[in-house]
Amino acid sequence: MELALSGLIFLVTLLLGVEIVFAFILAGFTYILIVDNWRLIFSVIQTFSYTFTTWELMAIPFFILTGEILHRAGLVKEIFNFAKSIVGHWRGGLAYSTQIATYLLSGVTGSANAEAAAITPLLSPLLEKEGFSRPRAAAILCAASLKGAIVPPSMLFIVYGAVTNTSIEDLFIGGFTVGALVMLSHVALVYWFVSQDPRIKAEPRVSLKVMSISFIKAIPVLMIPVLIFFGLLGGWFTATESGAASSFLAFIAGVFIYRRLTLRDLKEAIISTSRTTGGVLLIVAASGLIGYFIAYENIPSKIAQFLTAYVSSPILFMLLVNVILFVLGIFLEPIPLVLMIMPILAPLSHNYGLDPVHFGLVVLLNCLLGMLTPPVGGVLFVVSSIAKVKLEDLSREIIPFVAVSLIILLVIMLMPVSTLLWPKLLMK
Repeated sequence: MELALSGLIFLVTLLLGVEIVFAFILAGFTYILIVDNWRLIFSVIQTFSYTFTTWELMAIPFFILTGEILHRAGLVKEIFNFAKSIVGHWRGGLAYSTQIATYLLSGVTGSANAEAAAITPLLSPLLEKEGFSRPRAAAILCAASLKGAIVPPSMLFIVYGAVTNTSIEDLFIGGFTVGALVMLSHVALVYWFVSQDPRIKAEPRVSLKVMSISFIKAIPVLMIPVLIFFGLLGGWFTATESGAASSFLAFIAGVFIYRRLTLRDLKEAIISTSRTTGGVLLIVAASGLIGYFIAYENIPSKIAQFLTAYVSSPILFMLLVNVILFVLGIFLEPIPLVLMIMPILAPLSHNYGLDPVHFGLVVLLNCLLGMLTPPVGGVLFVVSSIAKVKLEDLSREIIPFVAVSLIILLVIMLMPVSTLLWPKLLMK
């Protein structure tokens, strides 16, 4: 009863527009007040202290800094120039290159919102010029940005691994596969759009020399996701250490190779990284209060008993989890959703014999789809505000992308080998 009242306080504060971190804190202190056990205040201190000293979460500021440096040094466009040189001569070539480039670029952002904010001002006018309507161009950019939170170094993957004690390295390796499948589904959908619209144009084919030059210019940026992949694969460093290596490589590329990163840019990148990291870690720490009180009330074991009595099939359990997460994801951002639900559901997945990495990849993709669904889809708000598109028009155009992404979600749920092949073979 006490926990239910705290949950009601949490929902009410969210509906009133209170920031998620303060909603968590208010709900936690409401629970302490209701149960009249002020000794639990020491648990609050311990929870916050544990969060800020968790080694795995130290990867977050490094990867954020990597993306900040690359964006402020103007290195993002090198990836797009390279992708465009390959497929730009096709009809709708820019839409294809956007999907490909964001997959490559995702290895240096870690956030769908950050990627959307980076590419929308640059590409939205160009997609319209190519023949796409403004709402459809915005939907293409929204879908492309989703890979910024799937392909390593995803902040959500780091948070999930830290909260559930799942190998972040294995999640990262599997994330490359999940991101590739999502990218291919979006490319197929773009192909269908292009085939149905004769107004969409093609640009002239570039020469092999231009293609080679664009590839050479993109090599330093492309090396960052390569470094992450093979560094984790070879056991050279952990996820956190790969973040430090990535930010160092971005610094070297910005200052000594491209010579575009100024001291002022670096200062602004560090300040922005500090703000973003502080916000993420505060949310993680505050949500830990709710997680602690859920465990204090023995809620996980009660849910386990209920599911054991009525749900016997692992597939049925996965379907139930996906339905719950998809509905909640419409209203909650991915990180708060993972922090609230996964401490309960992740341990239960072991009871059904599910691989922790496979389960994690499935639920993480599900949570991220909420960023593309109204009314709280964060990417939708970012792109609609920058591209000057009505949210209702964008919401209508994004539905096909959500639909094909759900198909990929179903595939990886029913075929664990689709996501576990590389982690199982390569991480031995």
